Amino acid sequence: SASQANLTEYKLTTSVRTYLQVVDASKSDTSLDAWVTRTVESRSSRGKKAMGDDIHLLHIGRMIEEMEISIRQSLDSVYVAKQREVLHSCRLPEDPDEDDGVSGAAKAGAENVPNAAEAAAAAAASSPTKEQKN
Repeated sequence: SASQANLTEYKLTTSVRTYLQVVDASKSDTSLDAWVTRTVESRSSRGKKAMGDDIHLLHIGRMIEEMEISIRQSLDSVYVAKQREVLHSCRLPEDPDEDDGVSGAAKAGAENVPNAAEAAAAAAASSPTKEQKN
């Protein structure tokens, strides 16, 4: 039909990979990665007169910008926070004689850590294990 002839469909699929690797010569290496894939579809009516290719570029550009904002927010709020939580939970307690670069105030105060998982990890990191006490 004539109405379908003026209708343009767009589909945008974006994938982003975040990768974190911690290399320490004295300990085992740690790596953590995540994939984020998003797909969005949009339809646009070109109206009665054809606008040329510029209207396609404008529409696609707007879709890309909106997708970028969505993925950045998702990475910040979900994936980066989850990576931080996993790394804190996997961190082994340090030797109390070793300077690990973390201040005593940061180790001692769980109130400085924003969520419960990080507070537990901070508390575990600041207290020696049974093996270290002996």
